[in-house]
This record gives sequence, C-alpha cells and structure tokens, in this order.
Amino acid sequence: MSLFFFKFNFCSSAIANAAAGESPRFSVFGLIGDGTSYSEGAAYGSDQSTKTYSPYSVYGEVGDEKALYKKGRAEDAARAKSILAESKNRLNRLPAYIEKKKWYEVRNELGRYMYETRGAVRNLAETKEQKKAANAFFAAIEACDGAARLKNQEKCDAAAKASVAALDAFVSTV
Repeated sequence: MSLFFFKFNFCSSAIANAAAGESPRFSVFGLIGDGTSYSEGAAYGSDQSTKTYSPYSVYGEVGDEKALYKKGRAEDAARAKSILAESKNRLNRLPAYIEKKKWYEVRNELGRYMYETRGAVRNLAETKEQKKAANAFFAAIEACDGAARLKNQEKCDAAAKASVAALDAFVSTV
C-alpha cells in the first residue's frame, strides 16, 4: 500500500508540471535543444550580461571598477591603527596576569584580540622593514603564549615585555 502511495505522489508531482499539448523539453548543456528548462537556464554563462569567470561559473569577472574592496583605503589604515592601539592596551595587561600566575588569562588575552591584530599588522606591513618588524612581533607574542602554556613566569614576563617593544617598533615604521 505504501509503495503504491509513493508512486502515486511521485507521478502526480511530475504531472503537475506538464502543460497540455506541450512536448517534452530536452536540452544538452543548454546549447542544443530547449535551453529554457529549469536546470539549463544559464548555459555556460549565457544569461550573464558580462563575461564570466569561467564557462562553468555563474559569477562574472571582477574588475577594479566594480570591486567592493579597494586596497589602500584610508579608512582601512585608520581601522588597523586603532586595532593596534587596542592591542597595546591588552598587551599591557599581561604583566599583572603573569605576576598573579593567571595563565588562562594570559593565553585568553593573547587569543581574544590578537587575531584581529595579526590581520591589521599584515595589512599595514608593506615594506621589507615593516614585514621584518611584524614577524618579530608575531614571534614575541607566540613566545609569550608558549611560556604561559608551560607556566614559566620569567620567560612569559620577558616575552610579554618583548611583545610590547616589538609592537612599538612596528608602529614606528608605519
């Protein structure tokens, strides 16, 4: 009984899409036959007003004039600099956590906002000197995180101070 019900429902939905007096549509990749069928309406970008990225893509090519993001905008640099200022505030909290041996707080402070910091530093670093200063900063915060994982107070404190100094060195190059 249930098999009959399933076949009846399947057939009835197919019948609902058919129109009286219309022959079946066929299409070979939208190029041969009727390209207006539901699955072939956009044959290799034929419905695009501009050239597509590739014949298999529904997206058009991106040009500089149509791009939403334009590299080198002043507001992006200002946002990155504000992120660096907040990062310095957060790095300055580390010595108090290290002194009290609050290792979770040290690691949490480094992980909470430093993702944004890495992106801001990478976006601002353009010259070879800036990239070298950025890598020194990244190495310092990674050393601080590693020492906090190992609960080594002396190394963690030294790395925290080095990370502030490395951030200041990077900011001076920007």
